[in-house]
Amino acid sequence: MRALVLSALVLVGCGATIDEPSICKTLKDQAVPGAVGLKAITVPVALDLRPELKTLGVTEGRAELSQVTLHVVDGVSDLGFLTSLRVNLLQPSDGGELQLIDYEGVTAPTTLVLDGGGGDILPEALAGPLQMQLSLVGDLPESTWHADVSVCLSAQADVGLKL
Repeated sequence: MRALVLSALVLVGCGATIDEPSICKTLKDQAVPGAVGLKAITVPVALDLRPELKTLGVTEGRAELSQVTLHVVDGVSDLGFLTSLRVNLLQPSDGGELQLIDYEGVTAPTTLVLDGGGGDILPEALAGPLQMQLSLVGDLPESTWHADVSVCLSAQADVGLKL
């Protein structure tokens, strides 16, 4: 319904600013390679949110990572082996990285929900798939395991045309 109202505004030449608390996408069954003899690995994750942003009519504004969820699918019984997890966004425009999440803790859940932050990532999200890196540290499994990775953005965005 929200997309229909926003589309109507665009058709009549109006613009609007929306607060979208949750634009989410889940990558199912992502393989995390075994880490034989290693205490740390980095796993690349590419996430294309352009279809969701296009559906909402987002053309400019601001968006921040609000949450990343890592849910064990198979290969390990829980995430108790992790001592830290860092999520970085690669920024091809300047070759740098933007740290979005830095988690440290020892727990043993099958699902780890992490609050995000780190700054505006809307330009990267509109330009193409977000190129992120999950840096995992701990007593890592030696064999490959799988997890669902969900990423949510919160956005304040301009939609349509402002006259």
